[in-house]
Amino acid sequence: MHELLSDLTGVPSLVFPDHLRFVRVNWRSLNNYLRQRFGRRRETILETARSEARVSLRAVSRFLRDSGVNNVHRFLIPMRVNKEIDQALTKWALDFCDYFNRM
Repeated sequence: MHELLSDLTGVPSLVFPDHLRFVRVNWRSLNNYLRQRFGRRRETILETARSEARVSLRAVSRFLRDSGVNNVHRFLIPMRVNKEIDQALTKWALDFCDYFNRM
């Protein structure tokens, strides 16, 4: 048990794995795509997408897929808070290891 608790440097990736990230919609990129693909319908789709985004990321993704936008995930970009979370978890793990090893 002591060996298990003495090295928690892998904890941040367990608590906050790479596939779990906070993202936001890249509205500029989506707007450009909609302009090329849908022409005049772009404004209506974009307006509704923004409204759905106020509900949830899932709602806007579903709406865009239903509207004919393929690979909705390409319009999602990671938020800066991910780096802060990684840093905080890493600091916590290192501090805990130091504290535990001094016991």
